[in-house]
Amino acid sequence: MRCPTLRELPPPPAGKTGWPWTEESLAAPDDGGDWPRVSIITPSFKQGQFIEETIRSVLLQGYPDLEYFVIDGGSNDGTVEVLRKYERWLTGWTSEPDRGQSHAINKGLARVTGSIWNWINSDDLLMPGALGAVAAAHRERPRALIVGDVLDFWTGTDKRRLVRQGEIELRKFVEFWNREANWHQPGIFFPTYLCDEVGLLDESLRYLFDYDLLCRATAVAPATHYLHQTVSSFRLHDDSKTVSQGDHFMFELFQISQRYWHTLSEVDRTGYRRHAAGLLFCTGCQRLVHGRAQAFRFIGAGLRTHPWWAVRAAVGLLPTWLRRKSQAAGELA
Repeated sequence: MRCPTLRELPPPPAGKTGWPWTEESLAAPDDGGDWPRVSIITPSFKQGQFIEETIRSVLLQGYPDLEYFVIDGGSNDGTVEVLRKYERWLTGWTSEPDRGQSHAINKGLARVTGSIWNWINSDDLLMPGALGAVAAAHRERPRALIVGDVLDFWTGTDKRRLVRQGEIELRKFVEFWNREANWHQPGIFFPTYLCDEVGLLDESLRYLFDYDLLCRATAVAPATHYLHQTVSSFRLHDDSKTVSQGDHFMFELFQISQRYWHTLSEVDRTGYRRHAAGLLFCTGCQRLVHGRAQAFRFIGAGLRTHPWWAVRAAVGLLPTWLRRKSQAAGELA
């Protein structure tokens, strides 16, 4: 499908201006070559306040061969009305109960026919011209991961943070406690052939199915190409999993990392236990101090990983914590 123009889409809601409400991307140039089909999937559940902006950011890319699926989990917050409003420009959409975000993405993947794909969540955005830049790189490097930068932004504030992606490789993913990779899923586009080689998203994972997929993809993809261009925006708000449930990501992080230890030589298992024990135990202590739920789950997991390193990490943080408490008390006085 050719991307629609701004004039062809429904007018934006009153008061909405800028990208992607009253602005559109420049059309991809007709350079005599064939533009590859790009497939985008938007998993959605109860993001009615954001999803129209997401959809418009995908449709207004000015790209000549877009395939776009929206897979909603049965929302009752106005999402379906937005989908009907834009359905003539969507390759397909559904709104029915599912088993979570990874299941929704897999449902979309089952229908994908493009040669490169990504998912853009229903509260995130593509940046102007993103698909043209991704597709041009993919045309030159059809078997590589294509990676652009991501702009994080906080709803209701002027706060912004640019994530410049780099050094995405298997060892840095697996041995994250020593060599953490700088990655952000909305900016990573996958050549579709990888689905045949590494499979779909793991639906047993709630938070880090993207991290797991990247471990598998980087194990077989021959290269990663960095665009050094911002291709997407990632929204942070009170209801997003990253904000409201961020601590819980670490359990899956540790679980997934161990899945791939056998693929590498000389994994630093001692470093892993030291890092995991300290992080889990200290997170549990922080939850306990602030009266948050599941504090003892984190504390117990840290002690089981290694009791000495767990307690040592907490003791190491104690002077900093006491200094902050003292400063806060001084300010109140």
